[in-house]
Amino acid sequence: MISMDCIIGAGLSGLLTAYKLGSQYRLFEREHEVGGKCKTFEIDGFFFDSFPILPVIPEVKAHNNNSHDALSIIVNNFIINNTTNNYLIKRMKADVFFENSPIKLPLKNQYALYEKLNSVYVKKFWKREILEIKSQSFPSFRYSFFADLPKTSFSFAYPKIGGLGSFANSFIPYLSNLELGTEVIEISPKNGNLKLRLKRGKREFTCDFKNVFSSIPLIDLPKIIDLPSDIVNSIKKLEYLSTIQVNIGIARKDISHNHSIFFPEKRYIFNRLYFPMNLSKNNVPKGCSSLTAEISFADGKKPDLEYIEHKTIEGLKNLDIIRRNDRIEVIHTHLNQHAFLIPSQNNIKEFQKITSYLGSINIFH
Repeated sequence: MISMDCIIGAGLSGLLTAYKLGSQYRLFEREHEVGGKCKTFEIDGFFFDSFPILPVIPEVKAHNNNSHDALSIIVNNFIINNTTNNYLIKRMKADVFFENSPIKLPLKNQYALYEKLNSVYVKKFWKREILEIKSQSFPSFRYSFFADLPKTSFSFAYPKIGGLGSFANSFIPYLSNLELGTEVIEISPKNGNLKLRLKRGKREFTCDFKNVFSSIPLIDLPKIIDLPSDIVNSIKKLEYLSTIQVNIGIARKDISHNHSIFFPEKRYIFNRLYFPMNLSKNNVPKGCSSLTAEISFADGKKPDLEYIEHKTIEGLKNLDIIRRNDRIEVIHTHLNQHAFLIPSQNNIKEFQKITSYLGSINIFH
């Protein structure tokens, strides 16, 4: 009887699944390092995360004294950040510059404007109207200066050294069966189990498993498993959002005191900015600052990276985040293909249909 489980992909979801399973698994990762999207680029002393998201990890305490508890040990190497009003680029009064037009803000319409800004940001980020989106998770913009709106304060943890990539690497000593440089090229249901054909270097081999926990993008599954035509059609209907991040290192300290800033305005190409140097002082050389600008675009479009870099710098100068005399030490552009499944009503319906079928053959996504 086969009792071994398979985990495909050593991103955060794969690493946490392995940690929870304990021992009866084999974890296959196509790349020669763990992390998936949770990686960190180091360029001339500047550290940029490949997929920056806040909050990174909720503030947690080591919940027991067991020295083998990986999560308890890992969290001790983290900095706890408190974000009180860190979405604000500046304290604003009653005038909001919105789509290039100043809006006079009557007190009674504060919440109406807040909802309007939320709607505009959702449309800019997801490339969809807000009514098409199942759930919204954008409660705080730099416009949250209204005293009676909910406070934008929470705590989260971030690695002291090495960026988010160090968090993924911290799991390695606690993994019993990690196999890097190993690609899954075929999955075949057989007699209630799953036969996998794998490739490591030039060598191909097969293994049988009870369950498969996969982080392979759904759009890639038809390449490695024979699926019913209706499931394939559902996969083809899925709409993804890709992102580009422009990482910039600047030879001036304290360009901002924020962790992140949201930008619903059309005149800025970026949706939001992150400031790695405010997550950990070890993310930048002494006397320097860093930021990551995130730009989203619908899959199927080919982005002009040179244009995106130019418009990003232009927007940052207009905001006075980058000044005329600033020396840019590093500029690095990274593409996150299929970064998000757009949470539209149709996508969620198709996603549930696909994952329900996969679960029926012991493949869990």
